[in-house]
Order: sequence, then structure tokens, then C-alpha cells
Amino acid sequence: MSAMQITYVAPNRSIHYDYATALNNAGMLKAFICGFPRFRPGANNHDLGSKLVRVDLFQSLYLLALRLGLPPNVTTRFARCSQKRLDKAALTFARSSNVFMFYNGCGKFTAAHVKTKGVRCI
Repeated sequence: MSAMQITYVAPNRSIHYDYATALNNAGMLKAFICGFPRFRPGANNHDLGSKLVRVDLFQSLYLLALRLGLPPNVTTRFARCSQKRLDKAALTFARSSNVFMFYNGCGKFTAAHVKTKGVRCI
């Protein structure tokens, strides 16, 4: 049996960097696709190397729209665009993983696709 390979996708930093780091330290992380803006403080405090895939444009716009107090229809649109971009980026890695982990709707399409190929989805 081959080694466990996990693709993990999340829109923000929160506890997700810690989870991704733990998976990486255990030798199980294939890729961590993250929307956490690369220009935010702490964005580069990690040891994930090339396993960190940043997909942060729409997440950055979403956070900026929230900060500026833009109407909910604008912030919601940016949030959905962010989820879709993260989801699309995850598919590339999840296809060749054993497990696909996703958070907050950022992997619905990918999960539906890879589940039919035998990838476990969380």
C-alpha cells in the first residue's frame, strides 16, 4: 500500500496552517491549497515549502470588501468566487491523493469528482 497523501483546502489561516503543518510533518501532506492572503502578517510563517499553494486573490478581495463595509451582495460574491477558485485548484492535487479534506464549501465540486475515483473526502 502506498503512503497516505492528503490534499487539504481552506479559505483562511485560522487553525488550518497548524493542521497542514502537522500533516506535512507526518509525511502525509500532498498539498495545502489556501486562500489566506499572502500579504497579511503571518502569511509566511510556515514550513510547508512548495506544498503550500496560494489561491488568494478573491479571498483578499472578500476581506477588503468586508473591511470597507461594502454591501452583502458584493462580499457574498467575492466569498463564492474564492470558494470556486480554491475548489478548482484543489482538483489538480486531489485526483492523485488518498484523502481530500476541505473546509467551508471550498471543495464541493472536487469532492464530488474524486469521490467517484475512491478518494476519501472529509
